[in-house]
Amino acid sequence: MSALRATLRIARRDAVRAKGRTALVLAMIGLPVMAIVALVVVLRTTTLSSTEALPRTMGQADAAVQGGGRQPVAQPVEGFGPVSATGREGRPWTTQEVTRQLRTELGSGTRVLELGAGRTSWHNGDIKVREFDLRDSATSGLMSLDDGRAPATPDEVTVSHALRDRGLRLGHSVVLGTPKKVVGYVTDPNDQKGAVVQALPGAILSGGPAQGWLVVRGKPVTWTDVQRLNRSGLTVNSREVIKHPPAQDQLAPAQRNNHSSRGQDEIAISGLIAVMIVLEIVLLAGPAFAVGIRRQRRELALLAAVGGEHGHLRAVVLCGGVVLGLCAGMLGMLGGLAAAAVGRLLFDRYSRSASGP
Repeated sequence: MSALRATLRIARRDAVRAKGRTALVLAMIGLPVMAIVALVVVLRTTTLSSTEALPRTMGQADAAVQGGGRQPVAQPVEGFGPVSATGREGRPWTTQEVTRQLRTELGSGTRVLELGAGRTSWHNGDIKVREFDLRDSATSGLMSLDDGRAPATPDEVTVSHALRDRGLRLGHSVVLGTPKKVVGYVTDPNDQKGAVVQALPGAILSGGPAQGWLVVRGKPVTWTDVQRLNRSGLTVNSREVIKHPPAQDQLAPAQRNNHSSRGQDEIAISGLIAVMIVLEIVLLAGPAFAVGIRRQRRELALLAAVGGEHGHLRAVVLCGGVVLGLCAGMLGMLGGLAAAAVGRLLFDRYSRSASGP
């Protein structure tokens, strides 16, 4: 250990003495590390996982349900992706039917909240319509109320900031089939820049089937519950199932393949990034280290003259790389995190979809 401490002191002093070479090596190692760290952090922050997207898809509810038909389905674990079904025929589900079915399968205390989504015309253009009760705690996360209050009657709406900028102020009236009073401003995390109106269910999109339903059960909706509801033709996005997926042998064969292929893609991308970092350091920083070793010839000769063995000489050279590599890696990591923070601010400012945690 005493020899190691000595070689580390020699490496530190050599780095301080040769400031130009040290700065060059730090830049060659630190800049690509900073770029990779910033890129990966921004990508992981702006790309939401299924768990991180739960507030946007189901608020604080235990599950979200869709009913496209009456035939049994075999759905994927995450979200409302492609389903395997013998058919999607049959009349659409109504809120009353879904409520009865869910209370039969999940318990009489199950609470069902209707969700509506569609478009309507306004000023010779189309605007997006979201219908749900913003006052209910189960819908928290679907939209954020920035100013004013949530609609309390079918004659009240909240609007996005894009519509506010087009002249819809608090207290103003907007004709969406019938006159509606603007009582608040909201932000849709999936469409921050879009023209969006939020209202109570049936206030604007009357006459058609609901787009979906939120389920508040008071306890987790398990994979067994999901499969039981699938037999009725209902597809279920369960908070519990997304956070704790079932074992592979409980999934349909197609879903197992999709799961494994996603894992292989992530491994391949991670390996590619690692290879790029190593190649860059070897090709760019390697020559700088070689130049440094040539400048250390006198110092290494003096060490050999006073009894230093080959292992000691190798340790001096390697410790020089360790000191510069650790410093460059730490500086690159800190710089990458700072760049990622700036990148997230820019993403949230100019992107339609808000970044994740």
